[in-house]
Amino acid sequence: MADGHREDLYMTKEQRYLGDDHFVERVTRTIESDDPRTVRIKLEEIEKIVCRQYDLSVEILQSRSKEHSGSFGRAVVAHLAQELGGIKLNEVANRYGRDQVSLSLGLKRLRGRTGQEAQLRRSLDNLGGLIRKGRGRNK
Repeated sequence: MADGHREDLYMTKEQRYLGDDHFVERVTRTIESDDPRTVRIKLEEIEKIVCRQYDLSVEILQSRSKEHSGSFGRAVVAHLAQELGGIKLNEVANRYGRDQVSLSLGLKRLRGRTGQEAQLRRSLDNLGGLIRKGRGRNK
């Protein structure tokens, strides 16, 4: 304690994090780095790709019907939008005039099925690969 007041102990670089400069720089780089899974894509583009893959019309996705093909298509769009585009579920729900809970339940059912149905899982993986290949990464 013979040093007295040390100014270097009171200097701040980034006040949101507690740690030395090296730690703060590492955390900042990690937070600001790109998520390698996300691609720059609009919800409408995901919708078109899903419709083409599963032979659906945009109208069936946007209809108020609870028909299986429509709810399945909306769940696939929501899954790909979240996983690849970083698009929030409420944005997908708003696009289709659905409440977020209904879409969330459909998404949960879809994800449950992918754990049991290899063909569905491969289909979603293939769609994801096509979207990644066709779009640039977020910057």
